Amino acid sequence: IEDDVVEVIASHGNNRLGGDDFDQKIVNHIVEHIKDTSGISIRQSRKAMARLNRAAEEAKQRLSDQPFVTIEEEYIDEHEGAPIHLSLELARHDYEDMIADYIDETLEAVHIALNSANLTASDIDEILLVGGSTRTPLVSQRLQEDFRQQPRSEVDPDLCVATGAAIQAAMIAGTDVSASAVLVDITPYIY
Repeated sequence: IEDDVVEVIASHGNNRLGGDDFDQKIVNHIVEHIKDTSGISIRQSRKAMARLNRAAEEAKQRLSDQPFVTIEEEYIDEHEGAPIHLSLELARHDYEDMIADYIDETLEAVHIALNSANLTASDIDEILLVGGSTRTPLVSQRLQEDFRQQPRSEVDPDLCVATGAAIQAAMIAGTDVSASAVLVDITPYIY
């Protein structure tokens, strides 16, 4: 960044990895818990799975601020006329174990981008996190370990993504967008 010009010098990542993947790890954990406690699989119930997806996303969000959460859903399903209820405590460290491979993959992508730009971790002045999944404390912790600096947290990671998308959409639509900065971009790596 120099004056009002932002130049992207490298880009790398998994365009198919996002918050839903993190949620799915919790959903799988819940499904296994229900199978272990009741002996049935609820994967065939679309209604139950929709409720589990919502509960998993909520649990993920709460684990950003709390060391553990209790996931409770009354009458999640029924088996042979008997209701199946869900009550499961999930600790942040267990959730972090579930998503560790995703964090490792993401940090590998960061280092590939640095390599492409002929930079090292010590060349980075600031780390700005964008996207809702960056609220997961493990993300900041691992970046701090790798870069020896605390990522900035004063910018709302969801608002940042939404604002960027809105500006880009307005530019594509031909709407006059008054932006104080100019972005010089590269073609991102897509796979």
